[in-house]
Amino acid sequence: MNWGPRIKSYRSRNGMTQEAFAAHFGVDRTTVSRWETGREVPALVYRKRLQAMTLSFSDSIVRGLMDHIDGLDSTATLLDGEFRVLRTTRLHQSILKYDPSTIYGQSCERYWSHDMEQVIKQLGGLRNLRKIGVYCMDLTIVREPGEGPFLTNR
Repeated sequence: MNWGPRIKSYRSRNGMTQEAFAAHFGVDRTTVSRWETGREVPALVYRKRLQAMTLSFSDSIVRGLMDHIDGLDSTATLLDGEFRVLRTTRLHQSILKYDPSTIYGQSCERYWSHDMEQVIKQLGGLRNLRKIGVYCMDLTIVREPGEGPFLTNR
């Protein structure tokens, strides 16, 4: 974890000086300076609190979406801006019989069925989805008998 930029960004967003941040956090201003310049890494006892305090808005949204996916009793997949798999539901994992650690961070295209590939092509491809205003798809593709869970090698 690169603490310096996170702390600087947090202070900037909240209009805090190093002194104010240090007082709020319970450390000396020089400690904050060393953290920000990378000369020192916060001790483990401070890291959890620092992580919670400096969590960016977008990080907190992604964390909330992941928690939501984890709590669903249906099938769903969360993708990042590059269309990589961030999270899938447990039901999805059990139906398709895969270990999530093998697909998280991978391009979603690798795991499309033939029918899913056709739907995305009809929409103009993944990159076109945002252009046409699609940010969420509620779509069920039924696989043909014998069609493996991950048909394409792309």
